[in-house]
Amino acid sequence: MSNIIQIQTNDNMEQVVSARELHEKLGMQKDFTDWFKYQAAKIGLIEGKDFTTILGETSERGGRPSVDYLIPIDIAKHICMMSGGENAHAIRQYFIQVEKAWNSPEMVMSRALKLAEKKIANLEEERQKLLPKAEAYDTFMDGSNLQTMNDVAKCLGIGRNKLFKFLREHKIMRANNTPYQEYIDRGYFEVKEKPIQMGDSVINYAQTYVAAKGVDYIRKLLDRSKSA
Repeated sequence: MSNIIQIQTNDNMEQVVSARELHEKLGMQKDFTDWFKYQAAKIGLIEGKDFTTILGETSERGGRPSVDYLIPIDIAKHICMMSGGENAHAIRQYFIQVEKAWNSPEMVMSRALKLAEKKIANLEEERQKLLPKAEAYDTFMDGSNLQTMNDVAKCLGIGRNKLFKFLREHKIMRANNTPYQEYIDRGYFEVKEKPIQMGDSVINYAQTYVAAKGVDYIRKLLDRSKSA
């Protein structure tokens, strides 16, 4: 029987092996599940910390899927040592050689590079997710871009009516929700006449728009009021 057992690498870049395959290679006669439960209890293994439970495929006849456990090589070595016998010794020596190769300077550097590449890939994925939001915010804050009060309220995460009330309380807007001339002169707001059809008549409705620096000014006011 070959002593070679497939070595896997988990998400934490740790080498693990199949407990079921180890059970088979050791030539154990005891039922696999009972055998592993005994080994886990004897060593004091904790699921999720010392080993991972995985489910195999269900057979064509149905029934429950087979259960396996992924265990680190150092635990597999310990099980081999406790099992005794020539075959267990040979498998343990195989694991020792695998560990030596795994911990060589070249392999350590290779794993470090893979971890760095994975981290960069995750950051790039996150950047791609945030990019549309960032582009939308840049467009929103474009100096030539005027925004409605409704859009400004959404951007700042506050209700539209609540925002109007806040600006009235801070003497930035009048009772009719139009800005005082001082803040228009600062370039924070623009007021445009918008014609509205009311029956047979057309009424000019004053609509307030906010410039980019006006949005920033309001944001700072809100931040100061929250920290006050």
